[in-house]
Amino acid sequence: MSSHKKITVSKNGPYLVSGSVPLAFQGIGVNKAGESSEWVEGDALRASAQYALCRCGKIEYEAVL
Repeated sequence: MSSHKKITVSKNGPYLVSGSVPLAFQGIGVNKAGESSEWVEGDALRASAQYALCRCGKIEYEAVL
C-alpha cells in the first residue's frame, strides 16, 4: 500500500481518496456582523487508508469508510 496521498475525481461518481488522507467536518465561521469569515475545523472522522466521498449533494452525510 502506498502512502502517497491522492484524490481522484471519477466521472459521474465520487471522489476516490487514498493514502490515509485525514477527514474532518468543516464549518463556516462568522464575524459579529454575521458575515462568513473563516473555515472552522470540526471533529475528525475515523478514515481508512482508502475511501470514497459522494459529491451529488443529495445526502446530508455519507462516507464510505
